[in-house]
Amino acid sequence: MKKLLTLSLMCLVAIVVSAQKNEFPVPDKIAKYPGGNDAMARFLQENLQYPKSSQMERKEGRVLVSFVVNRDGTIQNPTITESPDDALAQEALRVVRLMPRWKPAELSGSPVKMRFTLPINFTLPSKEYEKMAESILSKASFGGTENPRGLYRLQKTAFEDGRPDLITPYRQYKYCTDTNTAQIITQQSDKNEFSVLIGEPREGVLNYTGKAYEDGDTTKARIYDSNGTSFKLKWFQDEAEDVPYYPWHTYSIEYYDNSIGVEPELSHICDLLSMKYSNESKNPFIGCWRCLGMPTKMEGLEVLMLPKEDTYKVYDETNYLTLYNLDIKRIGAFAILKPIKYTTKNKASSKKSELSDYCGLIEDFPSEVTWLSKDCFKQSYTNEAGETITLIWKRSGLPRTIQHLVGTNIPTTTLHNPLPTLFR
Repeated sequence: MKKLLTLSLMCLVAIVVSAQKNEFPVPDKIAKYPGGNDAMARFLQENLQYPKSSQMERKEGRVLVSFVVNRDGTIQNPTITESPDDALAQEALRVVRLMPRWKPAELSGSPVKMRFTLPINFTLPSKEYEKMAESILSKASFGGTENPRGLYRLQKTAFEDGRPDLITPYRQYKYCTDTNTAQIITQQSDKNEFSVLIGEPREGVLNYTGKAYEDGDTTKARIYDSNGTSFKLKWFQDEAEDVPYYPWHTYSIEYYDNSIGVEPELSHICDLLSMKYSNESKNPFIGCWRCLGMPTKMEGLEVLMLPKEDTYKVYDETNYLTLYNLDIKRIGAFAILKPIKYTTKNKASSKKSELSDYCGLIEDFPSEVTWLSKDCFKQSYTNEAGETITLIWKRSGLPRTIQHLVGTNIPTTTLHNPLPTLFR
């Protein structure tokens, strides 16, 4: 629970490369966090904590941290160039100092120093949202006995020890199915990118259990007043003393409702995770794919180098979801929704489309595609550093942990290394 609460406070970061101001030579290749921007975002999400004093005073905004990446990749002299609050600034500095070594910048093939400025956004819910949530909850028709199914947003938390109700400073959802419950925290980074953390909560399947504990275990989470559009979840906080939002050794009641603040991007993500895309589409990209790795030559054989992290993509006609299968307690995956365009050879042709007509994808970078079979393609693109990247994708189901949460059961492609026959 602590990890989910902590992660929810951070929007994904964007990397801003400072002007060198003649301080250092302009490199041919910029310095990079190991694993790229997505890996850095996950590092920040796992380590940043919203200072309690800043929450109480409702301090939020952007913190700019400037630092030098040395020739050996170490970070030197991180300083704050802009911050709305001292506590936020100190937290940003603390986490930047924890970063591992970067891949240094290069000039003419040799490592050089480079200065970066990193923006980190701390965001609390708006007063307007708090007012809307309170208004909805005051009119909510609790009292039913239905099992909650579908997507519900956490609106507020009440405590039984007399503390004031809490409008949470994060956007948390429950996605309820007949087999399990997914806990989802959303993070809007910009208008073209919407990211989520997907995890398994403590409750398992959320079924109506009434107002009394039937087995006498009063520490169990239970559902009551569930009517299809809203429900209450009562649980005993006994997991982490340093979670700033919950008092220790007490009961809290979470109010969930699906009629306010449910982000359409998240509904789209849930549809993609549940494989609710058009199976009748002529576009062969539509569906879920797993990255098998990067082709390379080894001892005369063309083989696949396994990916550094387990990566999946789910395509529909207008968007794609990139999903990284994390190995963190209670967090099953980190996923990003972005728009996509497809390139074809015969757009105006009236003849039946062939597999080879679909020749590319426009994601973060335009890429060319070579089909190895109807269920496997090779993708090549040039990244912002001028490097040519080639990846092999195989049609697949999502990780078993995620399928369990969203109620699907589709075979997952296994990784093989080497696969010399794949390219013959």
